[in-house]
Amino acid sequence: LLQMENDRVFFKEPKGGKHSYSLIFLHGGISAEKQLNHFLEHFVCLLEKFEEFRFIFPEAPLRYVTKANQEQRSWFDIKGTDSEQYDETRQFDERYSIEEFRQSEQRILDLINQEEQRLNGDTSRIFLGGYSQGVGLALHIGLAYGKQLGGIIGINGSLLSITEINEINKQTPIVLFHSVNDTEIPWDKAQTSYERISQQPNITCLLYTSPSPRDRQKSRMPSSA
Repeated sequence: LLQMENDRVFFKEPKGGKHSYSLIFLHGGISAEKQLNHFLEHFVCLLEKFEEFRFIFPEAPLRYVTKANQEQRSWFDIKGTDSEQYDETRQFDERYSIEEFRQSEQRILDLINQEEQRLNGDTSRIFLGGYSQGVGLALHIGLAYGKQLGGIIGINGSLLSITEINEINKQTPIVLFHSVNDTEIPWDKAQTSYERISQQPNITCLLYTSPSPRDRQKSRMPSSA
């Protein structure tokens, strides 16, 4: 069962009692608590096989999201329409709240530091993951972090324009999944953003696209090396 720490952070201790790895997973924008509970319930079912993992699920603040025109649990505000959101000619802070983004970034960095202490300073045993909006934040933190992490996992997200890739984390494995029919983050926009990763030399990134769970196409993002 999931437990909850202060600051709305859910966690699940290793099933076998031995803590060898940590996964911090960031949800996407959620408009209702029942959506978060539904997401967590299904995710927990997948965790039973990973007996030595400690799983951490921070919950984003409840805030007004301009694009949705309502309050949501969101890591940062999305200011405009779809066309404005993915218009790379516009500055990042014209499309998103940079202040809220930095607040969420620092919160996740604090969680990484806590897990690093639990794992005796070995950041290679810490994994970051995200869904939708959470992918952009996970990639941003994971690729810019000053130490190499164990890996980054993303589902139906994209790479943010302000993300810088630290030389250390070019060795961090990345696995991305995206539905070509996703309506929240269109596949063509996600694919364009991920090209910046594939252009990096010696980086390992696997990308899986899927029209449906029964029709999955595997493709490896080429390296420019």
